[in-house]
Amino acid sequence: MSTSMEDLVRAAQEKQANLTPDPQRVLAAFPRRHTQLVRRRRLTVAVVAAAAVTAVLAVPVASLTDRGAGPVPQPAIKPTVSVPLPPAHVALRYQPGWLPDGYTEFYRNNRLGGTSRVWTPDDLTVPLAKNRRFVFLNVDPLRSLDGENGEQVDIAGSRGVYVPEANQVTWLSGGYTLAVGTINLALPKSTLLRIARSLRADEEVFPIPFRTPELSAGLEVVGWTVDGAGPQNWVGTVELGKNPGEPSGQVSISVGTATSAPKGGSERLVGGRPARLVKTSTGTSYLVVTLGGGRLLTVRSSVLPEVQLSRLAEGVGSPAAGKLSWIGSR
Repeated sequence: MSTSMEDLVRAAQEKQANLTPDPQRVLAAFPRRHTQLVRRRRLTVAVVAAAAVTAVLAVPVASLTDRGAGPVPQPAIKPTVSVPLPPAHVALRYQPGWLPDGYTEFYRNNRLGGTSRVWTPDDLTVPLAKNRRFVFLNVDPLRSLDGENGEQVDIAGSRGVYVPEANQVTWLSGGYTLAVGTINLALPKSTLLRIARSLRADEEVFPIPFRTPELSAGLEVVGWTVDGAGPQNWVGTVELGKNPGEPSGQVSISVGTATSAPKGGSERLVGGRPARLVKTSTGTSYLVVTLGGGRLLTVRSSVLPEVQLSRLAEGVGSPAAGKLSWIGSR
């Protein structure tokens, strides 16, 4: 997940949580979920059988060590326990049948059993852009809307709740909790309701953007994101957490045409490729590796030492030639 998007979403979460008495409703409607209530409700992503994952991920990939200039020294710390492979993809389930003119999709997120899709009226120039205006659609596990404050609305025969302060509508349908809302954008209630009522089934899936490395004990995939400006200009991020109940995104791995890392840092080689390590004053480390072809690999963590960052980077596969034609389309 990009730093700029994450900062924007967190700020909106805090603002909207203060405006409504039930933080579950508001926090469930954004790409980043970080409250304990939401973590418990959306505890796990279904893990598919290893054979099925292998079949779906059987695309040409090349790790950093596949192209290295020579033997790469093995780090002193090695994984001690293998963990299950992450799911190869998740179902999106729904899509808007109508959006205002000029809106295009640029962001998808899968995290803890739910998905987010985001559309913007702004021009798409680079991934990880700041201050975009956007409309989001969230599909989350089913929960009750009883006791939630807001205006009662009808969404295709289902009871929903519209919260003016949050510029968001939430309702239940097909065994899921659905939410449509905005950030940095004030759409009329009638427009939000029209988007919500236009929702239709979507059989498309959202695949993990690249092969993940072998993970150490206690570290597992908790979600992934693609943020793009076009099918050839995007950043895919896989988030890792230390514990199933605390998926705080303590570690993330990104591959794409941009990086969220600050400029500067100290130079080194990782898997025979040029890299730089940036350490911030807040204790977060970024290891940025140049892959060639305009691609960068970034491993970010506030909890792992450099030797483990390097090991993660060396084990990442090249991005799969997945379906990215949705970036920049409606």
